[in-house]
Amino acid sequence: MNQDKIIKLKDLVIQIFDLFIESPKKKTWKSMEDYWKSKEWKSLRNRVKKRSGNICEYCKTYSMYAVHHKTYERLYNEEISDLVGLCRDCHEKMHENT
Repeated sequence: MNQDKIIKLKDLVIQIFDLFIESPKKKTWKSMEDYWKSKEWKSLRNRVKKRSGNICEYCKTYSMYAVHHKTYERLYNEEISDLVGLCRDCHEKMHENT
């Protein structure tokens, strides 16, 4: 099984698991900085880190440095599939392309 299929399978398992636990109430945040300090964001970041094995999900070479949003559609209420763990170089490249 290739790495992309494994990542998709892990995402699916996590989404199914989330269906069986009570979803947190939606909160509002004053700023992104406040959100990044929250237990909700730290939990999501840890789940991405666990899914990726702490390795960049793009180049699959270096350690994960950042969690990058693929979409901002559900900002502050992201699904794990909205996020990707990236090394520093890949994260910078993603932002150069936007």
